[in-house]
Amino acid sequence: MTLKTLNVLKIILGNNKSRLIGPTKHTDYIRDKFKIREQNYFWSLAYKRRQWDGYKRYISEVGGLFSTGLLDQVVALLEKEGYKYKIEDTRQLFYPRHEVTDLGDLTLRKDQVEAVESFLSHKVAGVSFSRGIMAEATNTGKSLIAA
Repeated sequence: MTLKTLNVLKIILGNNKSRLIGPTKHTDYIRDKFKIREQNYFWSLAYKRRQWDGYKRYISEVGGLFSTGLLDQVVALLEKEGYKYKIEDTRQLFYPRHEVTDLGDLTLRKDQVEAVESFLSHKVAGVSFSRGIMAEATNTGKSLIAA
C-alpha cells in the first residue's frame, strides 16, 4: 500500500472557491502540478531580486484554495496519481434545477435541448457540476441555451 492511499485528501466544494485539504506533502505536490510560468517573468523586478520564481499557481499555498471551475481537472489529477479523495459539497444552490424547453415565445431546438441536458447532467466524481464552456458556432442560440 502506498503512502498516497493511506491519506485521504478532502475537497470542500464552494460556489466560487474550493479548498484542497490534506497532508502538506501531498497538497504541495498537487499544487505544484497546477502552476504555469508567467509570460515575460524574467523581466519582473521580483524575479530579478529572487523574491518570486516566475510561476503563477492556481492552488493557493495557504488554505489550498482554487477556483471551483478547476474541480474536474483537480479530480482528474488526483485519480491519475492514485490519490484517494473525498468531496464535501457546501455549495448553496440559488435556484431549483430544472430543464427549460421554451423561454417566452422562443422554443429550443433539439440540439439546444441536448446542450441544456448536458450541462444539467454533468457530474464530477459523482457530484453534480453544471459548469463548462459552450463552444457553439455563431447564431446557434448560446444565450438562449444559457438562460
